[in-house]
Amino acid sequence: MSTMTLLEFLNARLDEDTDQARYAASMADGAEWRAEYHEVVRREAGGDRKNRQVAEGTAFGGADVARHIARHDPARVLREVRAKRRLARFALAQAAAVDAEYGCRHGADEIAAGECPDHRPEVDAGLRALAAVYADHPDYREEWAL
Repeated sequence: MSTMTLLEFLNARLDEDTDQARYAASMADGAEWRAEYHEVVRREAGGDRKNRQVAEGTAFGGADVARHIARHDPARVLREVRAKRRLARFALAQAAAVDAEYGCRHGADEIAAGECPDHRPEVDAGLRALAAVYADHPDYREEWAL
């Protein structure tokens, strides 16, 4: 079993998502992915109207699957990772604000590092909700489940 903390787990998964999206984006040379009927196509960087087929949706299950692939293009994944990191920082800032008012006055970084006896990131519902997306990962711990 992993000794990784919830925050370490969450940051590692977000780092993996970032790495994968950046790799996919580098392969696409800045192009945007879009679903058009039964295919996933990409529009070249710079708005060039020339579309190049990336994959036929019928090979993957039709137009619905093609739209799903296009919806999760690298740019969107990177925006989602940034949003999740902001939410994690917000959760820690809220814990620090509560601790400043009613506790032993630890800051967000101290709480994240586990230095505050009154606040543990592992019990924060917001952080647990963000980590729940990765519940199928082998390092996910059941005590983090909501």
